[in-house]
Amino acid sequence: MTDREILGQGYTADIYPWGENRVIKLFHKGISESSIKREFFVSKLVETLGLNVPKVFERRQYRGREGILYERIDGPTMTQAISQEPENIKKFAYKLADLHDVIHRKKGMGLPQQKDILSRRIYQTDLLSVNTKKKILHHLELLPEGSQVCHGDFHTNNIIISSQGAVIIDWMDGTCGHPLADVARTVLIYRLASISDRVVESLRDSIIQEYLNAYIRLSNCTMQQINTWELPVAAARLTESIPTEEKERLLFRIDQLIREDW
Repeated sequence: MTDREILGQGYTADIYPWGENRVIKLFHKGISESSIKREFFVSKLVETLGLNVPKVFERRQYRGREGILYERIDGPTMTQAISQEPENIKKFAYKLADLHDVIHRKKGMGLPQQKDILSRRIYQTDLLSVNTKKKILHHLELLPEGSQVCHGDFHTNNIIISSQGAVIIDWMDGTCGHPLADVARTVLIYRLASISDRVVESLRDSIIQEYLNAYIRLSNCTMQQINTWELPVAAARLTESIPTEEKERLLFRIDQLIREDW
């Protein structure tokens, strides 16, 4: 196995081919055992729900790194598809929203609790003052509970356009919770995250708008309801392995939201 064979790279892991019709997701050394264990558990559970996701086989160590063996899904990511067909952005954004709505129609019984995960991450960050964290945690407590499947990191890099249809990958952050927290995170990613694909970067505002328009129609929610989740979702993201520049943008946005609320 060499770098030439690598199929995908991310903040948490690299993907390599593994035998026939399988891949191994090898996690970076800094990823905790509990995170890897959670991804394996969540992926196994989600596989039973009738969603279009890769089969998950087993955990495996390779060259000192922890890994998970998955079914190999061939095809471009939705990000790559948008880059190749930017004129079809409305179609892709609708598909993004439709897939998200399909996920949110499934009950998340047995998955980690979304509010528990958000609270823990907000508490853990050292980039916010104790007083600010208290305000955000209080805000989170007042938000409604939910019992649906939530992906936790839903964006076009985590959707593969294959011969089997659109396949949703990377369930490390899957939870049982409120769908609109999941939507708020997707919007936050497109608003503030670094996007390496120049075509998709230039379309980020269009993606947000078309995705939201479609999701609101499909789920019968409101923009105001989605916005109530932005503050805790943004604060929780500060604990992730993301570029410093994105964390600075998140801190600026968190400060704006707190000033609006208090």
